Parts: sequence; structure tokens; C-alpha cells
Amino acid sequence: MSNSYVKYIITCSLFNLFLLTNLNADNDSLFLAKTTNETPATIFKILKSQEIQDVTIQTDITQIMEGKRTIDNFPATLIFTDEKGNAVKKIIELTPRGKSRRNYCDFPPLRIKFSKKQLEERGIRKDHKSLKLVTHCNEGLMANHNVLKEFLAYKIYHELTDNSLDVQLLKVNYEDTQSDTKLEKYAILLEDIDEFAESINGEEVEGFGRNWKDFEEENGNILALFQYMIGNEDWDILNYRNIKYIQPKEAKTIIAVPYDFDSSGFVSTAYAKPNPNLKMQSIKQRFFMGKFRSKASRDATIALFKSKEKMMHQLVEEFDLLDDISKLELKEYFDSFYKTLNSPKLVERAFPLKRKKGEKSDLEGEMHF
Repeated sequence: MSNSYVKYIITCSLFNLFLLTNLNADNDSLFLAKTTNETPATIFKILKSQEIQDVTIQTDITQIMEGKRTIDNFPATLIFTDEKGNAVKKIIELTPRGKSRRNYCDFPPLRIKFSKKQLEERGIRKDHKSLKLVTHCNEGLMANHNVLKEFLAYKIYHELTDNSLDVQLLKVNYEDTQSDTKLEKYAILLEDIDEFAESINGEEVEGFGRNWKDFEEENGNILALFQYMIGNEDWDILNYRNIKYIQPKEAKTIIAVPYDFDSSGFVSTAYAKPNPNLKMQSIKQRFFMGKFRSKASRDATIALFKSKEKMMHQLVEEFDLLDDISKLELKEYFDSFYKTLNSPKLVERAFPLKRKKGEKSDLEGEMHF
């Protein structure tokens, strides 16, 4: 073999390597860096970061807003920067989702769908290719504030229990492909429920008309007391409302996983309405929708929440994206919850045993002696 031919082969190899790693925004060094032959990464894990993830979504914004009540798929491009500073560019589809938000909001919540083929080609798992995106609602300061507060609610629940969806806060730069319009908004990327189920060796199941005994007791208690704490009555564990069911393969009872906290007093969106079935009069009003089966299980759950009080205040205080007034309001709302927990008399009235219904708080979420 001649020296010139060997040099040619080496030169071609180096050139191809350069193309693969540095050519343009389509390189996937982040994908490949976070993927091993033994444990392929999921798209959510690739986008997961301890910091806010800056991404760009290029799409026809007007088309999405006008089609917010449809289930149409809208073409888009997702661009973000990997750990090495390289741009990663992916073709995606955006689908409007949700109920109340779609009816009220100008900009709908979205589902991001990645191409199975595209993921598979880059060594990414193709079975968790669809992710929910909690978006801003309308223009204005409160649109971002509401997303940030709901993100904080997810983070707090994650501190209380591992049986919770992981979330990633995004700063999304929306670029309209049909004009010069650009929007910069916060959004929440949710872990796929099947991905979470897999992590606890279970699978998602459905079904209405469940009984409290169908659910793992500690899981149900933490979930219900958390919903009370944030002033959320827009859920129903027995009838599959804003709840996902996971059946662990080695257990008879179900794990319930909540989502959508935008109708809570903690978030206080403009479109949230008090639950008419419970005759609630205020979004901030609290009513316990759980069922403690024994005093021992109630005491254990309350003890857990008491042990996390400092952590919850700290999460709020250190969340610098919220202004001081918002932080103060959230901490005061927590304080009214802990006032109830720290009073045996108020505990009996708010969370009674033996199938009794608890008392409602006042319109601001506080119980009184």
C-alpha cells in the first residue's frame, strides 16, 4: 500500500470525525455523551439539568394558538446547547393538550413528540419519546409567575416522596417561523409517566371507581395532605382525575402520582375556580379530600410534613426567580397550614378519622379555634 494512499485514508477519517462532532447544530454529542451501551438514556434525562435549561422552539406560533382546541400535530424544531457548548437541533411535533387551560389561555399546554427513528439512530431510548410541556397561559408578568409557582409545587412534592414525577424548568425562546415574532417564557417539562413507572419496577394502569384500600397507604396519605397543603381540590384519587396510577410488579396496592397543580391556592391562576361539587368559595380555601385509616397513620404523615417545614420555606426563599412579595405570600400560606398541623384540636377538625368529613378552612386557607 503506498504512503500517499495511507495519507488519503487518514485524512478522510479525520475529516469525517470532524463532521460528526463539530459541523452544525445537528450534532448530538450530548446524546452520545449521556448514553452508554448498557443503559441508554431517555430524552428527558438528556434534557434534565440542575440549572434552568435554555431552549429554542421554532414553529408557527399563530397556527398553534389558533389550533389550541384541536389535537393536531404542528411541526417544530427544538434547539438547545449541550454540556460542551454545542448546539443540538431536533425536529419535533407539538400537540395542544389539557382542558381548562386550553379553554382560557391564549397559549395552550403542549405535548412534545420526538421521532422514534431519530432517537434510535442516536442511541436514545425510543419508548419515552413524548413529554408534556406546561407552558405560560397569557401575556403578562403573572403568566411566568404561575409557571414558576407550579414548578415549585412539583419540587416540594418531590421532596416529600419519591413517588412523584421529576420536572425540568425551561426558559423557552419561541421563534415564529412565519414572522419576526419572538417570545421568551418559562415552561415545565414533565417526566413521562411510563418512565417513572419503569423506575419503580411497575407499569401505568387505568380505571375509575377505585377504593382507598386499592392504594398504598403511606402514598395516599402523603398525596392527600400535600393537596390540602397547597389548597388543591382539583383532583380525585378514586376517579382518576389529575392522578396517574402505577402498579408495582411486586405489590398488590397501587401507587398514585399527582400532576397539574395550577388550580391550587398555592399557584392561584386567574382561570382557576373553586370546586363546585364541594361547595368551595375560594381558590385558597382548604378541604381535606383524603382518608386517614388510623390515628397512627395520620400522626406519621403529619410528622413527615412537620419535619419538612424548614425545607419548604427554604425552597421558597431560595427560589430567586420569584419576587419578594410572591415569596412572602407563599410562606404565609404555608404558615396557615402548619398552624393547623401544630394544633391537636384543629387536626381533629380538619382531618377526622372514622369516615367523618373534615371542616373547611376560611377563604384564605386558615382554620380558626
